[in-house]
Amino acid sequence: MIDKNTIHLNFIKKEPQTGSYRGMRYRFVKGKNEDGDCIDVTIWPEPLCFVKAPADQKETKQFPLTIEGKDDAVEWLNEQHKSCPQRWGQDSE
Repeated sequence: MIDKNTIHLNFIKKEPQTGSYRGMRYRFVKGKNEDGDCIDVTIWPEPLCFVKAPADQKETKQFPLTIEGKDDAVEWLNEQHKSCPQRWGQDSE
């Protein structure tokens, strides 16, 4: 499980933050939408990095650029990992 304390909002505001968890790679980056600044969170299966992974393997969701938004994003990451273990090369638990 990804710990919300390992993702830092102030870092995301300046640079993308990437990581991986048991076959799932993820990337947090500051983005923009109709409401203003947001967090774009993208997931894709290992082993490729964000730039090399095919677009059809990536899934992106936006969250508010707030602590609550960051926490919701981490919750979404954990739900995605748990709900589709075969996508990440894991057996269902």
